[in-house]
Amino acid sequence: NLPTKVATSPLAVERALELLTGPGGDPSGWFYLQELSCMKVEHEESIRRVTVHQENDITRRGVVFRKDRLQRAQDAMTLPGHGVPWPVPVQDMEGGFQFEWNSANPHRNVVSMSTGASATLVFLGDQSDDAIVESVHQKVLQTLMCQAAAEIGSGADPTDAVIRATDRFCVVYRRDHIPCVWSPEGIGRFDKPLKHSAVDIAGGEG
Repeated sequence: NLPTKVATSPLAVERALELLTGPGGDPSGWFYLQELSCMKVEHEESIRRVTVHQENDITRRGVVFRKDRLQRAQDAMTLPGHGVPWPVPVQDMEGGFQFEWNSANPHRNVVSMSTGASATLVFLGDQSDDAIVESVHQKVLQTLMCQAAAEIGSGADPTDAVIRATDRFCVVYRRDHIPCVWSPEGIGRFDKPLKHSAVDIAGGEG
């Protein structure tokens, strides 16, 4: 569904794919233009946005960045039907999903085709070791906890706020071509669970 969305809202596409690969900006405002990695122009001033095609030289850093990001999105779309051990709250993702982003729900980047429910999907492919996977998971979890903190500040029950913010969040990666999922409870991990829960809103280790 990316070509259609590029035509209607190119920056929404950039933000959805930024979240898919793990945002690098400020946790609470990673989606602001100045925080998006695709908006940064470095070194040889090569454009990184996947929705802008101003150069085709495959040696240019911007072209490499765009191709890698688009390939990650295409690979992510093939996850349903290929044995991903989806955590229970996002098992509907097995029925397929579309990329979606809107400012009303900025920390979600996909919508389930079967239920219409939004979720946060990060896909790290085959190249990420445990340290990278855990680091990206923690970064996105911190982002989602900012959302929970805002709800709690408005009077919401802390437990309910944390669950609403984090239950539809999934980090998928592959090891030896086998899909794996990293979650706070270690759901779907094939090697070892996390040593502690990462949803302590106070920032301490559980």
